[in-house]
Amino acid sequence: MKITTLKTIILYLFIGLITGFVLFLIDPLKDFGYSVIMVALLLGQLNGLFLYFIESDIYRTIYFRLLIFGLLIFILGVVFKLQHWPKNNLILSTGAGFIVVIYFIRFLNKAKKRFLDYIKFFWLFMVVTGFIFKLYHWHYGDIIMNASIGVFWLGLLYTLYEHKRDAIKKVMGRRQSL
Repeated sequence: MKITTLKTIILYLFIGLITGFVLFLIDPLKDFGYSVIMVALLLGQLNGLFLYFIESDIYRTIYFRLLIFGLLIFILGVVFKLQHWPKNNLILSTGAGFIVVIYFIRFLNKAKKRFLDYIKFFWLFMVVTGFIFKLYHWHYGDIIMNASIGVFWLGLLYTLYEHKRDAIKKVMGRRQSL
């Protein structure tokens, strides 16, 4: 992941969040401001997930095919939910749970685990748990989802720190070789 891409995403999300907070403070636009904040955070998570996926090597493994299968089950559940067909919540939960189980198995089988791997797994677990809580209208679903946003930003900032540290090591290595 290029550091400039990461900085650009953080800048755009920061602008979106500031815009949402300003709109949130204006009383007639309070609901719209809240929606802007949520959309900015969701887009940030999707962009970050895409960047993590590009950096990862998961698409070369069997786990990728299994994750795609879980995603297809989840999408089927979304179609059932949109059509108001029976068992839609069960299909959605099964697809989301399948994705977490496969990612957990991949996480356990990974030989070298970095700190970012722990953050990514914890974030995925929190997102799916919060989603299931909200799906079944259980208490604390919103809290879990909002906490997952914090975990995601922790991972994004750690990635930024890691790239900066690697760049400094590379420069220091060049200076020593001269």
